[in-house]
Amino acid sequence: MSVMPPKLYHGCGRGVFGLKQWDKPLRRPRVLIPDTQQGENIKSPDALKSPEIKCGDWANYADKTDEVNLIPNQNLVVKYSYKANADSPLGEPELTVTQKDTAVFISYHQYNNLWSKIRSSDGRVGYVPTSYVMAVEEEVTALPWLKKPEPVKQEEVQFKPYKSAYAKNGPAETDAEKEDNLKKYYCDVCQKQLNGPQPFIAHMNSKAHKEEVEAQQD
Repeated sequence: MSVMPPKLYHGCGRGVFGLKQWDKPLRRPRVLIPDTQQGENIKSPDALKSPEIKCGDWANYADKTDEVNLIPNQNLVVKYSYKANADSPLGEPELTVTQKDTAVFISYHQYNNLWSKIRSSDGRVGYVPTSYVMAVEEEVTALPWLKKPEPVKQEEVQFKPYKSAYAKNGPAETDAEKEDNLKKYYCDVCQKQLNGPQPFIAHMNSKAHKEEVEAQQD
């Protein structure tokens, strides 16, 4: 026995929960078509534009800068490269500068301090963002690429003159004493001169020396 759904159903929400009748599908929602200011419908989505965000005049931000106050004829260095805008809203020409360039400060813009009028090292004059330049100190070390690494001072190493481990701490040996010492470490069997007691002992206990002794005895 099949159970048929009721013909009427009180909807309680969206989607399938909004059905009031099982035998009729839901209507498609209407497309929201915004109107222009002239009252004409916009058919192309490309014609839709975001509402204009009304900001105060940029001249109102004259005092909102963290830069240090610059004075006329002060030497500057460019911190960041900047490309001049041909359609600048300043009403004055901007200046293209490159990082590490040097310039001279002329004045701030007449409406705010966000823009500075400078003269480049090659004589060009124009405006750049104030935050893109900095005053030159006596020793410019504020930027990593301007700071020269200080040489590391190393202590001078004092080299001691070579002294043999077999040398005596007393006065220097005479030529006769040296000759006598050499004779002490001379092997008559192998006819080999050794340069100290340890090498001489090692040679006397070596296999080569013992074989040479046996060969001469035969």
